[in-house]
Amino acid sequence: MLLPVCPALCLAATGPGSQPDERDQAAAIEALAAACAWPEPPSLEPQYLLERSPPPGSLSRIVTVAPSVTELLFAIDAGDRVVGVSRFDDYPPATRSLPKVGGFLDPSVEAVVGLAPSLVIGVPNAGNRVALERMAALGVPVLVVPGNTLADVFHATRTVGALFGAGHARRAAKLCQDIGETLRTLRARAPKSRRPRVAVVYGTGPLVLGGRNSFAGALVEALGGVNVAGSGPPYAQFSIESLLMASPDLIIDVVEAHAESYRGADTGDQATHGSGHSPIFAAWPALRETRVRRMPLGALLRPSPRLVPAIKLLFDALYEDPEPSD
Repeated sequence: MLLPVCPALCLAATGPGSQPDERDQAAAIEALAAACAWPEPPSLEPQYLLERSPPPGSLSRIVTVAPSVTELLFAIDAGDRVVGVSRFDDYPPATRSLPKVGGFLDPSVEAVVGLAPSLVIGVPNAGNRVALERMAALGVPVLVVPGNTLADVFHATRTVGALFGAGHARRAAKLCQDIGETLRTLRARAPKSRRPRVAVVYGTGPLVLGGRNSFAGALVEALGGVNVAGSGPPYAQFSIESLLMASPDLIIDVVEAHAESYRGADTGDQATHGSGHSPIFAAWPALRETRVRRMPLGALLRPSPRLVPAIKLLFDALYEDPEPSD
């Protein structure tokens, strides 16, 4: 049986087209860092939780249907229990040899049931609810944890860690602490006089930008940047003219990382420069002087425990020569 669960923590916004001030940003970071210590979060559809948590010793065969969940399990030392993953899973490398059970939006009920899992874990989206409810109806325990926003990382980590006993829960709590400390430390290092205007580009045909409530967009704001996409939908289509009028100082290019065709390419943890970014930006004369940085696969796309290196990469892109903190 599935019951509602779920967090609702959003970075503060002061209205359409406006930008949070320093106090708003600091409060958002403190809230994110403290999220792992919250009591039970409020319920909010369409996210679900098992009617009761199974005993830790019974969770020997886990199937995940979201790459972020897979990464979380390996990060809390429960990766040896994973027996099936989505076709998009590629990290850590051990996942590449595991049976694939369909996609993020379209998990295969037959493939999952065939692995005889003791638990299936996924994240909510518009496409997978029917399949997950079908698995539950067939007697497969199903847990759905939040996995779309920066704040969701804290909640998912705490929830999943608690399933596997005290040792794994401590590991999960440490991950939350590391993420919060990284945010606070880097925010303190950010130049007080600079708030770079940033466009996070997920697609160029059509042009799709990550808004303030997108995963990458929230990170930009938390680190002191200004997301030029504003406070609209998490992922919105823009015209080239709108992007040019927004005058970004920096384009974070995750176009190739976002494309399924990019699977199998270099997934190193270094941002690339110059000719490494999508060539379409060089074709726009007004953007030829705009800095463009490409982020590696997964770094800004998955709300997973790899947030710490991702945050550091993004900070380096935002502030190539940050001023020393006071």
